[in-house]
Amino acid sequence: MKRMVVLSCLLILAGCRQSSRPPSDARLWIVASIFPVQEIVREIAGDGVSVFHLLPHGTNPHTYEPPPSLVRDLQGVDLFTGVHPEFDGWIARFLPPSAKILYLSEQDGFVSHSHHPETEQDTMIGDHGQPVNPHFWLSLRRVRAVVPILTDALNTLDPQSREVYETRSRVFLERLDTLDVRIRSLFTGIPGRRFIQWHPAWDDFAEDYGLEIIGTLEQGHGDEPSVRSFRRLIEKARNASVRVVVVDLKVESRAAEAIVHEIDGDLVRLDAIGSPDIPERSDYFRLMDYNAKTLAAALRRP
Repeated sequence: MKRMVVLSCLLILAGCRQSSRPPSDARLWIVASIFPVQEIVREIAGDGVSVFHLLPHGTNPHTYEPPPSLVRDLQGVDLFTGVHPEFDGWIARFLPPSAKILYLSEQDGFVSHSHHPETEQDTMIGDHGQPVNPHFWLSLRRVRAVVPILTDALNTLDPQSREVYETRSRVFLERLDTLDVRIRSLFTGIPGRRFIQWHPAWDDFAEDYGLEIIGTLEQGHGDEPSVRSFRRLIEKARNASVRVVVVDLKVESRAAEAIVHEIDGDLVRLDAIGSPDIPERSDYFRLMDYNAKTLAAALRRP
């Protein structure tokens, strides 16, 4: 209730205040909800476009309340590159009527194929009624699929810079191919390619590189497994000699810690978001490289 009141006040503020965008700024203004999506857009758009992200590192997109200064910034936006209406759709309420909106996890054409039935609660439904895993940016394959869509959107909004966007798009795709080869090599020859994850963020990454997720601890946001499913997962992990449990960088999960203890395993922290303030994860390529190296090293440990 309190959040609804705050959001209502911010919406009123958005309607009453002018944008902080200077009238002389003729660049495209693009907002993404999270840092990795900002970086994907920036790779294609380049420095001639203003691209920023809304959610600070470690923020829950379901509970975040933007400050008034950021609400004013949103009034000058030309394009919002979101993840999914259920993930960050609330941002659209702060945008001007002229802003174009793209939810990228709905645009890539990939249907979620869950590795484990307990993750079904966290999948989201796309435009055509099919389940969609919103974490598209953690799959190079899915990012490749949205590159032409983003490029077309930029070309439509700024046709004079079409050549720039087309060139940068080609370069970005080439760099994705190079990164894909490098990540694939990291997992080559690993006998134990199975792990448990805390949250269903890594389903598509695992599928891309022939890894197997034998279970997911969190069925939805904040949901912990039942005692029965927890015991079943422990037994499954022991039978498959699984010792790696993947959690998010800042997550404190008693369930994850308990299962690590039960299987004498390793708690491995991956970063799904990254940050411009952390050098080794300060852009999209560094972020994905960091996660791949961290997970591969954990899976290789005897």
